[in-house]
Parts: sequence; structure tokens; C-alpha cells
Amino acid sequence: MPITLGQRLRIAVIGAGIVGVHVAAELARRGADVTLIDAAEPGGGTTSGSFAWIDASHPGIADYLELRLLGIRGWQRQAAEFGRPSWLSLNGTLAWARASDDAATLEAHAERLERHGHAPERLTAQAALEREAALRVARDVEVVYRFEGEGWVQTGPAIAALLKRGRAAGLRLRAASEVRELSFDGEGRGAAVTLMSGDRVSADVVVSCVGRWTQSLLAPAGVEAPMLRPGSPEAVVQGVVARTSPVSPRIGSVILADGLLIRPETGGRLLLHSNGYDATLTDHTAEPTGEELLALLVDRVRDTKRARIEAARRCVRAIPGDLLPIAGWALDRLYVVATHSGVTLAPALGELVAAELLADEEREELARFRPGRFRSVPA
Repeated sequence: MPITLGQRLRIAVIGAGIVGVHVAAELARRGADVTLIDAAEPGGGTTSGSFAWIDASHPGIADYLELRLLGIRGWQRQAAEFGRPSWLSLNGTLAWARASDDAATLEAHAERLERHGHAPERLTAQAALEREAALRVARDVEVVYRFEGEGWVQTGPAIAALLKRGRAAGLRLRAASEVRELSFDGEGRGAAVTLMSGDRVSADVVVSCVGRWTQSLLAPAGVEAPMLRPGSPEAVVQGVVARTSPVSPRIGSVILADGLLIRPETGGRLLLHSNGYDATLTDHTAEPTGEELLALLVDRVRDTKRARIEAARRCVRAIPGDLLPIAGWALDRLYVVATHSGVTLAPALGELVAAELLADEEREELARFRPGRFRSVPA
């Protein structure tokens, strides 16, 4: 329920990951009085362990494909607004699969994207190698798909740039400020965020952007917003991203090479990720070394036998209980945003949420994702 006041709206945004920073910066840009609160440092949570792929090409996201396409277009606008920054690369995605079932799934998804105006270019293996000469493409690969306009972002510099923009519009950041309690006036006249320090941030509206911690933050307020935990059968919640040492081959695109995701990283390094490997992780799995991903790399990128893993990080993804994004009013003064694929969706969510809060709009793009769908039904 959008709120229209005669004065500047005071909004407390909790969570300074890539989604929360986009929401806060856009609200400030549109004239709101914004305080952004985070328990640690901006981008230090789930965002810091992300592969940071900007895409709609992954076949597993058909249920909110339109929102992902809006996110890609948002990043394309930001590329122009920030003067083609070095921290944002939109050189596209090259994808292929060898197993017949995986190849069929990828083809079906390519056809789906074509219907949504995001048609991939279908290349032969030789044509793909002409674009990315460092790749190894197996002889039995018949089609390589190129998805224009996708890419990757260095989340740290991106968040810094967005915060600089937000601060120029008056945004205030409260980092290292863990939230103890949310409180809402019984008659819906206001809200407050009490910090562990004892400080209180008064607001007209609170926006929760805390990702996988959404349920634990909001449950005391009586809000249901379930998030999957590691080991949940519905989805793979834990993920590993590994960074290689500098390698001589150069790659310009994101590569989805028969189950292994590869993208450039600073200093001639590569970033690696595999959903297939993630599916093998359990709570009892030793801390990952990334060696399994490195073994896959050698078969997909030339001259990488001497590469080593410099760092590997396991993170817990923010995945709502029914796998769909959450965006909308949970209480009169509480708006909730939580989603998987936050890097891709962040620019779109920033703009759509700001419109709902400040422009008295209920955006159709978010209609399917309201938190009210989780409310318990009386027996």
C-alpha cells in the first residue's frame, strides 16, 4: 500500500547487498530521505560470494524470466550512466551443453527467450572459437548459443559507485550496525529500527533487503517470508565460486561450457562456478578448495594446466521458499524484497520498488511476487 505524505518520505533500508544498495540509491535519487543499514559492510554478505553473472540465459529461471530481462536492461542503462565503467562487462554469454538432455533443455530455453525478444545467436563450434579463441569446444557440440547484452559485474566497485550516487542525493549509510528490533506504530503512523547499539532510526517506511536472513528479521513482526536453508530438497542453496591464478588465455564473455561457468576476473584471472558441483555439497563437506572446478576448466579453456586456485568461497544463496522473488508490502509500513539472482535483478528491483513506494504505483511486473502468498491459511 503506497504511502503519500506531504513531506519527504523517511525510508530505512536494511541490507546493503547489491539489491539493497540499488533500492536505497534509487529511492534517494527520487527524493526520499534514506538511511541504509547493514550489520557489516556494504556488499559483504551473500553478494561478496556471488559469481555476479548478469543473465537470462540460464535454463532454470523461466518462472521470472521477464523480471530478469528487465534487470539486464537496467544494467545496460547503468553502463551508459556510469560511462562504460571497468567494473561492468556486457560482452554476452556463450553457452553449450553436450549431454542430450542438457542440450535439449538449453534449446527449449533459447526458444523461450526468443519469444521474449532475447533471442540468442546460434553459432557453430568454429564460429564460437572465432569469437573466443581460448575455448575448447568438443567435436560433438552442434550448437553454441550467444546471448547478447549479458555479462558480469564486479560487485564491490559497483556498490561503491551506487553509494556515491546515493550519497550525492542525501543517502546516509549506517554500516556495522546490526538490527535488534523492528517496531511499528499500532495505528500505522510510523516505524523504527532499533540497533544493537541502542540507537533508533525512525522512519515512515522500512524496506527489508536482507536476503537469506529475511525470515529471522521479520518473524518477530509476525511476517512470513520463508527462505530455503542448506540441504533443502527444493533447490541447491549452497554454492562455491573459485578464483584462479592469472592465466595466459584471455576470455571476453561469460562462458557456460557444458556445466562450468567461467568469466574473466581482474589481473588475468578467471572465476569458476558449477551448479553440478554445488549439488554435491552437504553440511559435512570439507571447506572447498576449488580443485574440482579447476579440473573441469582444463577441458574447456586452452593453456590452463598450470593454473591454480587462489581462493574458493562457499556461500549460502538467498532463495525464497517457493523459489520466486518476494517484493511487496508485508505490513502497512514494511516492504519486503528478497530474491535469488539478486545481481541480475537488482537494477529492475531498485526502479520498481522505488516506483511503488514513491509514485503511488502498483507495478504489474511485481504482482506475482507479493509476500502475502506465504500467509498461513486458517484451518
